Amino acid sequence: MNRLFRPLLVDTLAMMGLLNNEQMVSSLKWLQNEYLKAVKKNESVILANEFDCTKFNEVIDKIIDMVYLEKEKI
Repeated sequence: MNRLFRPLLVDTLAMMGLLNNEQMVSSLKWLQNEYLKAVKKNESVILANEFDCTKFNEVIDKIIDMVYLEKEKI
């Protein structure tokens, strides 16, 4: 797993679980599953052809929004 997908699909999933954010957990589990299916093909793949990039972008946007909200509390 490379430097982008490991933090997003493993570390963020664990963090959202700790925060009891079930919607994000569900979305991240779906993305993780789709990513792993692509990786298991053991060949060069274009991720945009393997799963819905719109959902991927929505999840990233939600994470960014959560970070900004927490930052404003500081």
